[in-house]
Amino acid sequence: MKQRSFFFARRALALLALGALATPSLVRAAGGPTDTPRVAAEEAVKMAAKGAAVIVDVRAKSDYDFEHAEGAVSVPLAEFEARMAELPKDKYIAAYCT
Repeated sequence: MKQRSFFFARRALALLALGALATPSLVRAAGGPTDTPRVAAEEAVKMAAKGAAVIVDVRAKSDYDFEHAEGAVSVPLAEFEARMAELPKDKYIAAYCT
């Protein structure tokens, strides 16, 4: 299962709309500003491992419960704006979906 999760995490971060890294104050539930920087999956994973970023799975909770990137937190896009206060203000936010 661990190998499957690793594969999923790389696939989710690499092949999908790799989450843009932005401070929470810049992100909007409607998809964020158009100037939100994008990063490679490997960079997002490295930043999260160093504690400089949080990986956020914005898919439906049921999809997150089925499988998600290791260490990701679930904040469904429909709830994102209301739950932004739960995210750290001093770290980058790397959001992804499938």
